[in-house]
Amino acid sequence: MAYRAAIIGCGRMAHGHAHAFQEAGIPLVAGADISEQSLAKWKADFGNGQKLYTDMYQMLAETKPDLVAVVTPEQAHCAAVVAAAEAGAKGIICEKPLAMNLAETNLMIETCKRTGTVLTVSHQRHYTPQYEVARQRIEAGAIGQVLSCMAISQYMCLMTDACHTIHMMLDLMGWPKPTHLIGNIDGNSDYVYFGHRAEEGGTAYIGFEGGLFSHFTWGRCARNPDVRMFSAWDNALMNYQYIVVQGETGQIQVSGDYYEGLGPLGDRWLAREVHGDKAQVLPVVFPGPRGDITREVDDVIAAIETGKPHPLDAMTHGKTIMEILIAMYESSRRRGVVHFPVTVQDNPFLAMVDSGVFPK
Repeated sequence: MAYRAAIIGCGRMAHGHAHAFQEAGIPLVAGADISEQSLAKWKADFGNGQKLYTDMYQMLAETKPDLVAVVTPEQAHCAAVVAAAEAGAKGIICEKPLAMNLAETNLMIETCKRTGTVLTVSHQRHYTPQYEVARQRIEAGAIGQVLSCMAISQYMCLMTDACHTIHMMLDLMGWPKPTHLIGNIDGNSDYVYFGHRAEEGGTAYIGFEGGLFSHFTWGRCARNPDVRMFSAWDNALMNYQYIVVQGETGQIQVSGDYYEGLGPLGDRWLAREVHGDKAQVLPVVFPGPRGDITREVDDVIAAIETGKPHPLDAMTHGKTIMEILIAMYESSRRRGVVHFPVTVQDNPFLAMVDSGVFPK
């Protein structure tokens, strides 16, 4: 089948999606953004006869794209995904996180189920070489049965950035089903990120079926010396995140992000396997055969044409990530354990800001 793609939200991250469509050989026919400035830069970088709009509804109605990348701030994800699905898009790649709350998440999923649209959430690190090698070793039984995981993100906003680490934690653990968690957040500032109030960090323990558990820490609680919960954070080694998966017979450790554009790797290791006092660095090859988001697009097409489940399926994995995000906020709000499935429909952190628990 021949596909035509469009992008909603033409800012910085949209460039990665545009390059992915180009690498996949899919014509990019239109772009929409409410900012004339963003559209002007987009035209300079990716013009090539595209139709550009300030109204996404008009763009969808007039160009009828088969594939849509939603690369807006998270507050606008729900409206854009619902509009694209209702307009007949066969596949939608939505930037993370899916939405701002579970009410929006459920609406997006229900709409895409009704329209038969493949919906993914763009946690592209699933395809990045060091994480892929780590996952393959775990799936091969290199450390025996998985028991637990420690995951750390250096970024402060759980919704916008640290959610990538939650995804990778679950991905490396084999997607166990969460049962309950307890956590707390530090929202005692006026920190704003991507247009909405955000916390500066937090920590949570998560329980899963089968007795598995994980400890997740992010933001100031991960890396600031005065408050961090993980004393061994190393900025030179641990870029973006650090993950340790504990098995019956050993560990798999991933030191964090690396792309060739960051410069020579030097002595830094990206993934290693540890058994007792013996550590073996796992071979990681850069660059991969295709870009991370390009491979996400490849799998979207495979899901459309064959019904094959997508590794970044929003209706299952994406929903689980959103439930964990909201449960962390809700645990802080109620000062207690939250059980799954999570039923609160609002965003507990923003509700606490509105009620004066945290500064506006």
